[in-house]
Amino acid sequence: MTNIGKTIIKGKVRIVTPVHIGGAQEKHLMSGLDYLNKDNKIFFFDDKKLIKEFGIDNYSNALSENGLRELIKNRHRDIEDFSNKQATITGVVGLDIKANIKNALSGKPIIPGSSLKGSLRSVLYNLAEGGRNNRNVFGRIEVDMFRFLIVGDIEFNRSTYINTKIYNLRTARENGGGWKNAWQNNTTEHFNENGFTTAHEVIEKDDFSDFEIIINNKAFEKALVEGKVMAPANVKNIFIGQADLFEIIKEYTKNYLKAEIAFFEKYKGQHSDVIIAELNRLLALNENSPLLRLGLGSGFHAMTGDTLHDSHLIDSIHMIGNRSRGTLNRYDSAKSRKLAFEKIGEEFKFYPMGFIQLFSDEDWIKDADKLIKEQEASKIQEQAKIAEEKARQEKEQALKEEAMKPKMVELSFLGNRPKWVDAKVVAQRGTQLIFKPFILGFEDKEFDLRYGIGMDEGTIIQVECTKQGNNIRFQGSPRKKQG
Repeated sequence: MTNIGKTIIKGKVRIVTPVHIGGAQEKHLMSGLDYLNKDNKIFFFDDKKLIKEFGIDNYSNALSENGLRELIKNRHRDIEDFSNKQATITGVVGLDIKANIKNALSGKPIIPGSSLKGSLRSVLYNLAEGGRNNRNVFGRIEVDMFRFLIVGDIEFNRSTYINTKIYNLRTARENGGGWKNAWQNNTTEHFNENGFTTAHEVIEKDDFSDFEIIINNKAFEKALVEGKVMAPANVKNIFIGQADLFEIIKEYTKNYLKAEIAFFEKYKGQHSDVIIAELNRLLALNENSPLLRLGLGSGFHAMTGDTLHDSHLIDSIHMIGNRSRGTLNRYDSAKSRKLAFEKIGEEFKFYPMGFIQLFSDEDWIKDADKLIKEQEASKIQEQAKIAEEKARQEKEQALKEEAMKPKMVELSFLGNRPKWVDAKVVAQRGTQLIFKPFILGFEDKEFDLRYGIGMDEGTIIQVECTKQGNNIRFQGSPRKKQG
């Protein structure tokens, strides 16, 4: 819409893949101070509960020594008792979780207007075919046309936590894709969810919010006439309200996604087919309403306006110091991608980070019901996979517990050659382990074997036994029964 010399673009923004906009370093969450891991879950501490239970002095001392776990354990309490929220993150969580920037008053996650504006700048830089010099397109800061484009911060409702990992190239040849598993020179073909991962707080997928972009057409045209702004012709049309910004974004993102698909199709590695499927999903969404990429993981090509090369492929990898770089036609080109991942049921899902979708108010009204239904269907599908995985784990645990139960055997089971039978430890006398075997007719009798290490009373063990007439004989070293 146009309003007194201004173009105002209003609508809805949807989070399509995990979005992380880094906050200040001191806001990152630290293991042992802000959270602890237990049973593949993250428990975030509630300071008030800890202070109330242990007192401010004990709490402060534990913080300074990174000893909250020991403080809780010494009181024979559970971490859950002092947690205000929990999260499940696929893979190992390291020493910190990178925090997303938030509204200082509400505490809700935001996309700063500067981040969205920077992403739009890349799109228009590409439109102007800017090449390798930003100043050739937009000029010095004092004549930069983006002074006339205003984008406000966008606040969302929910954040969540997810692990990220780097998909890296082992070679510039076909099928050269792999996963980075250590800091230097350790890229392998296979994906390891517990190797070289970084956890991030992200704005939750499918969260929605309002956005507003204001272009001051009147002030821009005045500055243009006075020679106080630089503006390539095709970009100028946007700033004077004669071009459709959404269609320009859509075309840019389509070309960008096609180049990314070509990258993963050539440099195949484990799970690259899953990544390609996700990129094709994004391509289809972009046909409906434009996608835009910003924040962590948007990468080399997005940050440069995708103007340096006609392709996202590389033709060589060379070393700079102790680090390797990809190049195309002798110029730098990215050989790695940061991807968020999670496990749903038995399957891994991978997300190129930072994709949002923009809707005009008119399109939002038209598509809202469809989007909400798709979101609900997706959640139902994910919940079904989670329930299926839970049932599988419960069945597996039940079988394991059943296997751990001692099995009673008859004397006829034994022969002249040793066989393992179950037994229960009843005592330790010096170096002798005392046990009762699960053999009919002998289950109440005590036997012993030399085993100086000892085992706890009640432990189910296995021992080697042979039949000697109507009696039995034990030999060797006992072992704990395994499921």
